Amino acid sequence: MRSNRKKVAQKFISLLNSYDTMVIVNMNNIRSKQIHDIRKHLRGTSEIVVGKKSFLSYLLQNNKLEMSRWMSVKEYLSDNIGLIFTNSNLKILNETFKQYFLTSFVNAGEIAQRNIIIKKGIKNLSPSQTPFFQALGIPTRISKSSIEIIEDILLVSKNQALNKSQEVLLKKLDIKPHKYGVKIKKIFSSKGEINLKILQMNNNNLTTNTGFLLKQFLKHSCFNGLSCSMWKNYNILSCSSTMLRIIASFY
Repeated sequence: MRSNRKKVAQKFISLLNSYDTMVIVNMNNIRSKQIHDIRKHLRGTSEIVVGKKSFLSYLLQNNKLEMSRWMSVKEYLSDNIGLIFTNSNLKILNETFKQYFLTSFVNAGEIAQRNIIIKKGIKNLSPSQTPFFQALGIPTRISKSSIEIIEDILLVSKNQALNKSQEVLLKKLDIKPHKYGVKIKKIFSSKGEINLKILQMNNNNLTTNTGFLLKQFLKHSCFNGLSCSMWKNYNILSCSSTMLRIIASFY
């Protein structure tokens, strides 16, 4: 047992020394096949560790000197999480996770992740089930020996709990409104926490925001009596923007 703990400790130390970034991900309702497929996709660039959060917490607590640069991670090692050790581009990593999201039926008592709308049209259900729809207040008619829903219906609003009848209806209509997958919760480098907004950054964000800051800098330089030659030569902004686009293309 002690030998096994030592191997796990060595594995963690190796991961922390080999990778620049540790990503904490939410693993609620994740299926083993999803983890397997993601692990296979990331092979060679990242490593996934599941079910070892308590041991990592213990390791950080008892190796403070050696792991001092990672101590900020400790307070987030709770709930149902996984750890991704990576040197990959974080945006690409996040997009990889999204590729492996799965849809799922919902059960009574679960909270709707979004508005659940029943689309109008002919459904592959027997007319004998009309009373069930009437009980839910859903207008229908018989068309081509099947039930036809006459208009779009908002069945459940986002953040509301589903009842048993709504659960049964969604299963009858084969509607899987929920999506489950690996979601990034926190990102850490050896220097500290990384803002999750980095996942929303793109080339346009980078060039637009930087262009605005350059304008403001040059404008205030003029107002404060500094040289205005750069401000007058507006081409510098165009050059800077082009340069940033080139840099961003490698991001």
